[in-house]
Amino acid sequence: HGARQSVVKLGDPEHLELSYARAVLTGVALADEPRSILVLGLGGGTLPMLFRKLFPNARIQIAEINPAVINVAHRYFGVTEEAKLEVIEQDARKTVEIAQDGQYDLIIADAFGSDNIPPHLTTVEFLRQLRRVTSKHGLVIANIWRRPYNRLYDSMMLTYLEVFSEIRLLEVPSDVNTIVLATPKTTAITKEYFTKKAETFARANCH
Repeated sequence: HGARQSVVKLGDPEHLELSYARAVLTGVALADEPRSILVLGLGGGTLPMLFRKLFPNARIQIAEINPAVINVAHRYFGVTEEAKLEVIEQDARKTVEIAQDGQYDLIIADAFGSDNIPPHLTTVEFLRQLRRVTSKHGLVIANIWRRPYNRLYDSMMLTYLEVFSEIRLLEVPSDVNTIVLATPKTTAITKEYFTKKAETFARANCH
């Protein structure tokens, strides 16, 4: 229906056109210096290519089930694979299920079908697997459509609350997205703590 799914400024991975992507980056400030990153859903590759610049020593894996999306990202959006950045043509759930315990320091869940997140990526069982593969001090960041655009919003939130020790929500201004920040351990993510981490992250990484 004319909605923009991805926007990339070629040659400038730090350019984040969409407000939800900027909100995700704000959440990344809580992840410190991730060594291993998993992105569920490739889209135009905006966030993975930015992570490659911000965290050059991190290993980045992207799970994308649709080969056409992978082709478009490579051909038109400047997504390039290398030793530490790999696009896996595979269902996100399978990618998570076969991963090792605590394998990832940062997980970005941004996989959407035509009208919402695929149902098998919203279950308690899947989120438990997601928590299992998140490192002890790691972070899961999920992009979810909020009310009234998502009739499953409340059940999705309750599922995250059931599985993760701590969650915080970032409402994206002037957009339909809610960004969920979820941690496997209880962390006092106060407004003051979050602001301080974001300011430190911005000084170190954003120009």
